[in-house]
Amino acid sequence: MPQVSVWAPVGIMLKRAQPMKNRADHATLGRSLRPRGPIHLDFATRQAPEATVVTVTGELDLLTARKLTPQLDDIVRRKQGDAVIDLSQAEFIDSFALTVLLNTQRRLARQGRTLTVICVEGPVRRAIEFARLLDPLGVVPSLADYKQRRESA
Repeated sequence: MPQVSVWAPVGIMLKRAQPMKNRADHATLGRSLRPRGPIHLDFATRQAPEATVVTVTGELDLLTARKLTPQLDDIVRRKQGDAVIDLSQAEFIDSFALTVLLNTQRRLARQGRTLTVICVEGPVRRAIEFARLLDPLGVVPSLADYKQRRESA
């Protein structure tokens, strides 16, 4: 049986694979997205002549968005006026919460009503931008901008 020899150029060193870093240590995936501390959600609802305004404070995610869903369902069922969700005090939003808002928007649109999301610059707005939902959710930076948009329509 003939011997097989493997030839490799002299002086070439193979680099060892580096171990993968823990995802929690990754700058964009770990600590930078979710605020530190316990998860919380508070919301307040007020009725204006042209819309129902829901002001959200805290974090909207898989766990907390379920608390907001009955409130949004009630707004859709009442069939009067538009819905405005004020996220200017929200600290975090995930894809589940964005889905809840998008489903609410679709249900309102079937009734000829609109959903407007008030959202200032920050991590929540960046998440909405990244999901390409600025237009579908009718995102505006303030309640005054919502009123101006409503008057011009």
